[in-house]
Amino acid sequence: MTLDSVDGNYLKFGDLFDIEEMQKLQDLFCDATGVASVITTPDGIPLTKPSNFTRLCSDIIRRSEKGRNNCYKSDSVLGQNHPEGFAIKKCLSGGLWDAGVSITVAGIHIANWLIGQVRNEETDDGKVLSYALEIDADPDDFEKAFREVPIMSLEKFTSITRMLSSLVQQLCEKAWTTIQLKNEMDKRARIHESMRKKMDYYAVLLRSIGDGVIATDIDGLIENMNTAAERMCGWSLNEAYGKYLTDVFDIINKITRDKVINPVKKVLETRVVCELENHTILRDRSGREYNISDSAAPIQNDNGEIIGVVLVFSDNTEKHRASTALELSEERFRRSFETSPDAININRMSDGLYVSVNPVFLDLTGYSYDEVIGKTSLDMELWVNNEDRKKLVEGLLKDGKIHGLEADFRMKDGSIRHCQMSASVVYFNGEPHILSITRDVSDQKITLEKLKAGEEKLRNIFDNIQDVFVELAPDGTILEISPSIISLSRNTYTPREVIGTNFASYCVNPMDGVNLARRIFENGYATDCELEVFNREGVIVPCSISGKTCGNGDDLRIVGSMRDISARKVAEKEREELQSQLQQSQKMESVGRLAGGIAHDFNNMLGVIIGHLDLALDQMEEENPIREDLEEARQAAMRSAELTRQLLAFARKQTVAPEVIDLNKSVTDLLKMLGRLIGENINLEFIPCAGAATVKMDPSQVDQILANLCVNAREAIDGRGKITIRTEVIKIGDNFGRGKYRTVPGDYINLTVEDTGCGMDEETKKHIFEPFFTTRKVGEGTGLGLSMVYGAVKQNEGYIEVTSEPGKGTVFKILIPFYHGDVSAPEKYNRIINFESKGETVMIVEDDPGILKMAQLMLEKAGFSIVSHKNPEAAVDFVKSNKEKIDLLLTDVVMPVMDGKELAERLKESIPGLKVLFMSGYTADVIASSGIIKEGINFIQKPFTAHLLTAKIREILDKKES
Repeated sequence: MTLDSVDGNYLKFGDLFDIEEMQKLQDLFCDATGVASVITTPDGIPLTKPSNFTRLCSDIIRRSEKGRNNCYKSDSVLGQNHPEGFAIKKCLSGGLWDAGVSITVAGIHIANWLIGQVRNEETDDGKVLSYALEIDADPDDFEKAFREVPIMSLEKFTSITRMLSSLVQQLCEKAWTTIQLKNEMDKRARIHESMRKKMDYYAVLLRSIGDGVIATDIDGLIENMNTAAERMCGWSLNEAYGKYLTDVFDIINKITRDKVINPVKKVLETRVVCELENHTILRDRSGREYNISDSAAPIQNDNGEIIGVVLVFSDNTEKHRASTALELSEERFRRSFETSPDAININRMSDGLYVSVNPVFLDLTGYSYDEVIGKTSLDMELWVNNEDRKKLVEGLLKDGKIHGLEADFRMKDGSIRHCQMSASVVYFNGEPHILSITRDVSDQKITLEKLKAGEEKLRNIFDNIQDVFVELAPDGTILEISPSIISLSRNTYTPREVIGTNFASYCVNPMDGVNLARRIFENGYATDCELEVFNREGVIVPCSISGKTCGNGDDLRIVGSMRDISARKVAEKEREELQSQLQQSQKMESVGRLAGGIAHDFNNMLGVIIGHLDLALDQMEEENPIREDLEEARQAAMRSAELTRQLLAFARKQTVAPEVIDLNKSVTDLLKMLGRLIGENINLEFIPCAGAATVKMDPSQVDQILANLCVNAREAIDGRGKITIRTEVIKIGDNFGRGKYRTVPGDYINLTVEDTGCGMDEETKKHIFEPFFTTRKVGEGTGLGLSMVYGAVKQNEGYIEVTSEPGKGTVFKILIPFYHGDVSAPEKYNRIINFESKGETVMIVEDDPGILKMAQLMLEKAGFSIVSHKNPEAAVDFVKSNKEKIDLLLTDVVMPVMDGKELAERLKESIPGLKVLFMSGYTADVIASSGIIKEGINFIQKPFTAHLLTAKIREILDKKES
C-alpha cells in the first residue's frame, strides 16, 4: 500500500488487515464476551466467518430472503460512523440486540465490526416470535431457537460494545501508522529504483558511447571503462579494474615512437581539461595501433574536490586515413588542375567571380592571371552567344551539373574559338562554386564538319552509286546493301527487304554464292567474278562481283560491290555480232576491191569490143550475113557490160547521179512494174510512213534495190504468198541503235521488204551479199543481185540487215539517211539531134591503147579533130609547146603518175575555159567521194558506144557556161 493509494476508491480492508488474523481476533473476542460477531463491508457483506452466531440467526432468519436482506440492512446501518464510535440497536430481523463499530482508517470507512444476537428484559418476545410468520419460518423451531439466544443485560452489552470500539480504534490507528510507514518505505523504494535505473541507464550509455571512456581515482587506478575502451585497449573492465592507467592505456608518439605523458598526471597537476598532442598512437594489448585523439578531465565531488580523472579518447584511424587520402586527393587535384590539357576555372556561384584558373585557361584566352581573378565571364565578354551562358546556368540550377555544352568564346585578341565545356557545382568551405572544364574543339569541329561532309558525300555516293555495295556476314547474311539494289533487281527489291536474308538465296545457282564467299575468305579478296542472280519476278541478272574481307574475329565480314553487266553482256554479244559483221564487211570490201579491179579492166576490154563492133556494124550493109553474128557478139558484150556494172555497184564504184527524192513516191511509182515482175499469185503491199520519206540517192538505185529484193522474194515463195514493203522514219542516237546499226547518229528512212517465203538458214545468210553466190541452179542466176543491193546501200552511206529463219520468211531492212530538204525537180535535158562535129578539136588522154584508138576512131568518124596521148605528161607538154586550140579534154580518171582530175587542172591553167569529159571503168576518189559523182562534173562510164560518146561530147560543147 502506498500513500497515493489512501483513496476511498482503492483502500480495502484486506489491504490493511490480515483476514485470517482478524478472524482469530474475532473468535477470541466472542469467546471472551459471549456475543456473536462478524466483520462486513460497509454494505453488510461478510468479510469474516460469523463467530458464535445463534441458530436463530444463521439457520432460520438468514435462510429466508427477507430475513437475510433485513440482516444486511441492519448490519449496514450499525456499521456506520457514529459520534460515540459505536451504535447499539435492535436488529430488523427479530428484535435481538446488536451493536456495530465502524472500522475507519484515515477517515475512510472500510468495514463494519458487528456484535450481538442477545436478548434482555427489553426484548419483546411476542414480536420476535411473530417475525417467524413474516419469513415463513417454523414457529416452533423459531421459538425454540429464540429461547437458545443468550440473555445479556443492556449495560453489559454496552460495555462489551465500548471495549470493541476501543479495540477497533487501536486497530485503525495501528493500520494508519502502518500505512504511513509503508508509504515512506515505498517512497524510498521508488527513489532507490529510480537511482538504480539511472545507474543502469548511465552504465548502458557509457558502454554505448563510441569513444573510449576510462575513469580513474585520484591515484590513477582504473575504476571504470566502457566497451569502446575495452576494445581499443584490449583489456576487459574486470581485468583492468584497480590497475594503473599507464598499464592499460599505452600511448606513444607516432613519429618519435616515444611514450606520451600520463594524462591523469597532467590533469591533476593543471586541474583543467587536457588534450593529447597530435600524432598520438594507442597500442592495445596485442600491439595493434590506433590513431587517437584524447582529452582528460578532472572528476569533482559536491565540494569541488578532485576525486578522479575521466579520460575520453576516439579512434581516428579511418579519419586519419581519410585525412591522408584527402591530402593526397588535394595534391592530385592540384597537379591535375595545373597540368590538365583542358582549361579549368573555378567561379563563386553567388557572384560568378573567378577564384582560380589553370595555365591552359590563360593560354587559351590570352589573359593573364591578374586580368581574370576577381572578374566574371561577362566582365571579360567571353560569351559570344548569351543563350549558351543561359543554358549553362539553367543546367547547373536544375541538375547541379551540365555536360558537353558547346559554345563559342571570344578570346582577348578578338578571335572566336569553338569550345566544349562541362561544369558542376562543388563546395569549398561550405560555399558553392562552379568548376568548369573547357576544351578548345575548333580544329576538331572543322575536322568533324569535314568528316560529316565526307560521310555525307560517301552516303550520297552509297545512295546513288550504280554499283550495288553489299556487306556480308561469314554465313552469307546480308548486313548492309545500297539502294542501287532497287535498280539491279528491276524495282522488285528494296534494301529493307534484302537485309537479313542470305546472299546465296538470290543466286541462280546458290552454290556459286557459297563458293564465291569461301573464295574471298580463303584469299582475302576476289575481283570481277561473274555470277547470275535473279529478282523477285525470276528475271536473271548477270553480275560482276568484287569483294574483300574486312575486320577479324567476331567482326569478320565481306565488303564488296555488284555490278549489273547485262548491258555489257548485250554489248559483248553485239560486239561479237559486229565483229562478225566487220569480218563479213572486210571480206566484202576485199571482194569489192577485186571485183572493182576486174570490172575496170573488163570495162576497158568491153569498151574496145563494143566500140569496134559498133564501127563495123555502121560500115556493114543490112543484108550482110555476117551482120547477125556481129550483133549477137555486141549483145553478149552489152550483157557483159551489165554484169560489169553490177560488179561496180557491189564495189560501190559505179557512176551514179544522186537526186533528192521522196522514197514513198518512188516506191509507189514502181509498184506496177514490181507487180508484173513478181506475178499475180503473190500479193504485193506497200505501207508508207506518214509524211515524206526524203532521201538523196540515184533513183535508178531505188529501182535496182527493190527489183532485186522482190525477185529474190518471188523465188523464195512457193505458190501463193505475200511481199510487204514498208517505210518509216527512225532516229538513231547515242543511246539507240549504235550497237545494232553501224551508222552515225541521225534520222534515217527504214525501207523494209518482207516476204512469206521459205526463209534462209544462218550459213546462207553469211554469204548472200557475196558476188556470184547463189542458191539457184546453174544457169538460173548470176549471184550479183543482192551484192548490187549491198553496194548501192553502202554507196549511199546506209545499212542493210537481213532477218530470216527457215520456214518463217525473210525481212530485209535498209537504212538510208533522211534528207532534210525539198525534193529535186527533175532536170530537163535538151534532146541532141545532131551529134556531128562543128569543127571542134578533142584531146584524148588514155593509158589503154585499145580504148585510145577506139575513142579516136569514134570521134574522127563524127568529124572531130583529134589530139591523142597515152600519158598525161605528154598531153601537158603538148599544150605548153603548141598553140593549137583544144575545145574539150576526154581523159581517163585513173592513170599512172597523174590522174585525170589533176591533168584537167593543169591544162586549164594554159587553156582557160577548157571543157572536160571524164571516163572510167569506175570512179576514182580524186573525182568522187564514196563513188558518187560531184555535181557539175561530166562523166561517162566505160564501156560506151560511139553514139553515147558523141552525144555526150556534143551536149558538153553546146552547153553554155553558167
